[in-house]
Amino acid sequence: MNNVILSAQQVTKTFHRGWLSTSRGAKGVDALAGVSLDITRGEHLGILGQSGSGKTTLARVLLNLQTPTSGLVMFEGKPLSKESNNHFRRTVQAVFQDPASSFNPRMRVADIIREPLRSLEIDGDHDSRIDELLVQVDLEPQLRDRYAHQLSGGQRQRVALARALAPKPQLLIADEPFSALDVLTRDEIVLLLKRLASENNLTLVVISHDLSVVAQLCDHVAVMKDGVIVENGTVREVFSNPRNPFTVELLQAVQYLLND
Repeated sequence: MNNVILSAQQVTKTFHRGWLSTSRGAKGVDALAGVSLDITRGEHLGILGQSGSGKTTLARVLLNLQTPTSGLVMFEGKPLSKESNNHFRRTVQAVFQDPASSFNPRMRVADIIREPLRSLEIDGDHDSRIDELLVQVDLEPQLRDRYAHQLSGGQRQRVALARALAPKPQLLIADEPFSALDVLTRDEIVLLLKRLASENNLTLVVISHDLSVVAQLCDHVAVMKDGVIVENGTVREVFSNPRNPFTVELLQAVQYLLND
């Protein structure tokens, strides 16, 4: 049985600076340059790299939010279509760096969490499910009637997690979900995500520039540089015995900061 739930196969993504450069045949910017990656059911995979390495573009391609220039994204062994169907959207959910940007400011917390249940036409008592999710992410039930702008950054990220978990996905892709948080709140959300992944039997992809976050949450890691995966393996293997010079530099930089 094939345990790969989602994969990229020689995926490229080229961005052009407006229609004029494209029409004149000017070379674009390759955000992804032939990325191949398998996400196996049950694994916790970290995608690590500096800003501009292609991490977020890869996340958006895997989530079917952007179409690759070439290559294939495969979902459960079949090419992912342009229009994601309900099964894909139920199975694969996401949490982003700034949840407020994906919230409708006119919606209360309960309606934000209810949105995927409604749009995906999921049966059941939605109000009970919302209360259950608020408890899971350690939020008080009375917060259901507040608007996003009335919440702290940590509370908004908890609401984003509750919304992502609402349709009971199998795979959660978290794109830099901690970078906008202060250190104490970040540590709380890291522990919360670790617990939620375990309780909900989630396959997890964490995209980050922070090695400590990847070390806490993931068992496998892929390191990206300039739109290419330069190294991958278990976290223990890659962090203890890096083979690519870029990975060595990343680890040395972190050690320098810790010793400074």
